[in-house]
Amino acid sequence: PNVSSVSTPSKQIVSNNSSTTEKSSRESSICATCQKPITTKSVKALGKRYHTDCFRCAECGTPILSKYFPFELDDGTKIPLCEEHFYKRRGLICCICNSYLKGIHYTVFGRKYDAEHFCCKICSKKFDADEDFFNHENDIYCHYHFSKFFIDRCEGCEFAILKQYVEISRGGRNQKWHVECYMIHKCWNVAITPSTIGLISFPKVDPTPENIKSLPDTNPTPDQLISMEGKASEKISEIWSALFQFEEDTAMCISDMLQYATAQDQARGLAATAKLVLKVDALFKSLESLHRLGIEGGNTTSALATLSISNNEDVTFQTLKKEPRNFSAKVMIYLAILRKTSKGLADSSKSQDLILSVITGLAHYLKLLIRYGLNNSLQYNKSSHTTNALDKFLREVRNHESVPKDALSALEIPLDASDLCFHCQKSIESNCIQYQDKRWHIDCLQCTNCHKNLQSHGGISDASFNSNSNWVLCAQCAIDDPDAKPGFKSVSKLMQLSYLMKIAIVRSKAVMDYEHEGKQTNSQPEARATEESEHNYRKTLNEIKRLRSTRQNTKITDISSQDVARRSMVVETVNKSKDELERSHVTMESEENLLQQKVSVEDGLVGPSLSKRSFHRAKNVIMNQKVLTLDDIPRIVAAEHARELRPNTYKYHNPHAEEGLFKGLKPNSGSLYRTKSPTSHKAPSIKEIPVKYYSQLSERELCILSHISIAALNYLLSKQRINSDIDTSKLIDLKKTPTFWDKLKGLGGEKKTANINRVFGSDLILLVSKTGVESSQSNGPSKVRIPLLIDDLLTALYQKDMSVEGVFRKNGNLKNLRELVERIDANPSNIPDLQKENVIQLSALLKRFLREMPNPLLTFRLFDLWIVSQKIPDSAMKRTFFELCYSLLPKPHRDLAEVLFFFFMWASSFSNIDEQNGSKMDVHNLATVLSPNVLYPKPTTYFDAFAENEGENYYLAIEVVDYLIGHNEELSVVPKYLLQIYDLCEFDASEDYSSKSIFASIE
Repeated sequence: PNVSSVSTPSKQIVSNNSSTTEKSSRESSICATCQKPITTKSVKALGKRYHTDCFRCAECGTPILSKYFPFELDDGTKIPLCEEHFYKRRGLICCICNSYLKGIHYTVFGRKYDAEHFCCKICSKKFDADEDFFNHENDIYCHYHFSKFFIDRCEGCEFAILKQYVEISRGGRNQKWHVECYMIHKCWNVAITPSTIGLISFPKVDPTPENIKSLPDTNPTPDQLISMEGKASEKISEIWSALFQFEEDTAMCISDMLQYATAQDQARGLAATAKLVLKVDALFKSLESLHRLGIEGGNTTSALATLSISNNEDVTFQTLKKEPRNFSAKVMIYLAILRKTSKGLADSSKSQDLILSVITGLAHYLKLLIRYGLNNSLQYNKSSHTTNALDKFLREVRNHESVPKDALSALEIPLDASDLCFHCQKSIESNCIQYQDKRWHIDCLQCTNCHKNLQSHGGISDASFNSNSNWVLCAQCAIDDPDAKPGFKSVSKLMQLSYLMKIAIVRSKAVMDYEHEGKQTNSQPEARATEESEHNYRKTLNEIKRLRSTRQNTKITDISSQDVARRSMVVETVNKSKDELERSHVTMESEENLLQQKVSVEDGLVGPSLSKRSFHRAKNVIMNQKVLTLDDIPRIVAAEHARELRPNTYKYHNPHAEEGLFKGLKPNSGSLYRTKSPTSHKAPSIKEIPVKYYSQLSERELCILSHISIAALNYLLSKQRINSDIDTSKLIDLKKTPTFWDKLKGLGGEKKTANINRVFGSDLILLVSKTGVESSQSNGPSKVRIPLLIDDLLTALYQKDMSVEGVFRKNGNLKNLRELVERIDANPSNIPDLQKENVIQLSALLKRFLREMPNPLLTFRLFDLWIVSQKIPDSAMKRTFFELCYSLLPKPHRDLAEVLFFFFMWASSFSNIDEQNGSKMDVHNLATVLSPNVLYPKPTTYFDAFAENEGENYYLAIEVVDYLIGHNEELSVVPKYLLQIYDLCEFDASEDYSSKSIFASIE
């Protein structure tokens, strides 16, 4: 609960060291109150003497001869007080009834309560020592009423947030999530609502006086709410721990497969594949448990018919189409690549591209299968009001943990196992019938005697097989054959695919073992090359995990870290010194004997232990750099692709080439912004400059870098003598030195920005400022701000099968697309659920957004520059030209380009799944359909360009987009030569430079 602790008063002892003194001493004493001599009875207290009539409360003047309380002021002076004002000064007053806190009391959120009033404001329920209590506007409430009226609810499970939570801003609204609910949503785009885990909802009620007074404590009751929250916490934790453990383990298997394939290590590559297949076999069996409930192929009617429940309009099952088959096809291709390794064919660039495509596909289809199982089990729960489907699904998934390290020996598939139909001798890739080691297509299983199809005539349970004659017999024909025995059983499509993958592994191992017989071990150079390859891969892996950890580092607020309440007891006792006790029977004539009042406060912590739920696993995923997920695989593939394009990709540039190009760009010795120290003229070498992503830079740094890029472009254009007509001064917005009137206008407050009433057709800069979200889909360690629509759209596309033919090429259903655009424009801050749309429709929506941008993604300003880049023959010079053009993009355009081009590169990996399947949209085909939407000149569209016989630019624009997609990873990094020039100029971090002063510093 949201509680705080205020320390209770420390122990104080009120002492009265009164004693009899000599008469001569009394006569010379002065009263501490009236400052007159004491000649009669006196009082000695606090180290001073008082007339008996003068010894009064320093606050109210009440006589306190019988009992007084000492109070120490800030300056150390002690004063006597009566009981009332002592308690007031000490703050020992109940905030409700203003009575003294003489017994047990509680300090909560800086306020003190006696035992009677330490209760819920609404129901007056007194709190036990281990019970939840919460603060709202200086009043305390019980768990039930605070949850009902005031507490923040999780955006996912809708239950109260009692411990840790993640807060994110989305669509102009702050959302709060339990850590595990947030990670489940982020990993699999699924929200765990009460109805999906067999619980009733607990809606939040508007805390009006009428509602607080009249609403009954029912549906649920307080006890039911506690039980519901405990069950929800347990179930959500179970979902997260089981599925993420599976994802982490399989991601490591896929990562190992990539590493060993690139290192041409057949044995370990095969072992990693076997381990992955056995783990996926557990997932397939978990999906089978759902199919047995009637959840198969998205057949909602079939699933709900078995439940006999009405009003299921909100239940939506996902459809399982080609994902399992595509996954198994990727495994087969990988094994084929491994087998070719020993023949020296795996080192070609084509084979390397194929490996990267296979690895990307494996991670993607596995992600889709996990989401399919989780979503459909939750939807079934919603219909049945139980957790049966989810429990079965998770129980089967956990079996992956029993896969041994030596997975090859656990396959249990003989080398002579057949994947062919026993009847037609053709491959079986779907549902089939099995009898011991033999399998049949369903249509091929006929009675050998009467030729009836056994599946359609009585089923297979009564069928028999004669192993001597290899005859299949129906129940009637088997009566006359004593050697015919039953034992047929159905095999699902998922189990058959798993069986085929296991056979492929066993056969691949046999082929590799045969080819390795008599072969010598790797030579020393080959061993060194393998070791270097593994070292580079580990470096890539660690860097990807570090970037993801930094990029997704979401702040986790821990409510339990706040102070809890204290339970205190004020104890009053009368105490006398030993001498006083011995003389207590003596009548004192000259001095009053005062009671020594002892007031002590004994306290301890009270309140609940808050929550015993384990959030550490989910928190570690956000913060931990050692965790590997399936979402990291495409990043690893992109890094390996960059390495393939240029072996020194981690350096990003050839230092010698760069120094040759820009060795003339050195600051003058008299530059305005150089320090006077001669040692400061030495800039770090390019090798010493750390890697910086554009997303890590501030607005000021980006502005200065764009000016440096202009200077570099001028130098490059003049040296290459190409297209001198380009006016580079118009490529960026020049900053002027502010005048007096500019400064005066700046005092008027913030500038008013225009409101947007639509998404499509709005300027990107304005759209990002109004409906932008911090997205973790960037390449670097920092998030980038992109439109909410694009973030939701890409998230949905990452969850779709991108191998569908026609993606980004077909226009989809135009009527539905128009209606969807209208709904989005009607409420720019609240995007509809895009998961319900198919992949063709979503890709068409993305193209429409790009096409309707008033200023295209790659901007009108830079169009001529992009086109010129394709007329540079030297590849190194062209690369530098692209880098400079990319650095000139406005920040919102560059951020969006970084996210989109990475996505398009990922989508291109599904262009070919096998010989028959694939989207056919490789990088070049994607560039062909996208370039008219992201790169075209301002005066005319590309249609007009054709009419004017200027179609060459259209084809050059395709090549530009092709390059940007293929090199997206390295382009998102600031070129080191630009950083070196920036360091040489030594710009003052506190200075706001004009364009003129920046160029002067660069010259």
